[in-house]
Amino acid sequence: MKNIKTSLIVTTYNWPEALELVLSSLKHQSIPPNEVIIADDGSFSETHDVIKRFSANSTLDVIHSWQEDSGYRLAMSRNKAIAKAQYEYIIMVDGDMILHPKFIEDHIHFAQKNSFVQGVRAKISAEGAIEVLSKKNFIFQTFDSRLKSKRFSLRNKLACFLFSGKRYFKKLKMLLGCNMAFLGKTF
Repeated sequence: MKNIKTSLIVTTYNWPEALELVLSSLKHQSIPPNEVIIADDGSFSETHDVIKRFSANSTLDVIHSWQEDSGYRLAMSRNKAIAKAQYEYIIMVDGDMILHPKFIEDHIHFAQKNSFVQGVRAKISAEGAIEVLSKKNFIFQTFDSRLKSKRFSLRNKLACFLFSGKRYFKKLKMLLGCNMAFLGKTF
């Protein structure tokens, strides 16, 4: 599965500053996605401007999947973005997730037929968020002091090997859409 092509879906709603950092983190990927689809749940024009600037300065194919703001309709926004995806492996993240430089590479590594990949995220502290947004310094070190959940900042091949594999969810609420991937369309 190492040679699969990826569609990265980034959800967003009226937080262009965070989206700008997520998109900026794509420039540092060891393996970039084949396309980026912004699943926009009705943001104002500032979000569109961020996407337009990023598209103009990037070699990535960028699609802005926008729907009218009629309340919280994240699932519908994601579904519309999935329908626009051109590639077979779909990776979904929230619009406030700054991606580790090996993020796409790691998702490709763990891709399997008939399953999905559920990732974690390291949450940032309130003070750290203010600093990251103001200085646009989004490069994090393992156990960075700006992170609240430091254990999730550790990227270790041995730990990935030991803790990866088949997991069965006892409850659907255990499934998190903030960082997941699956084989979608097959052509």
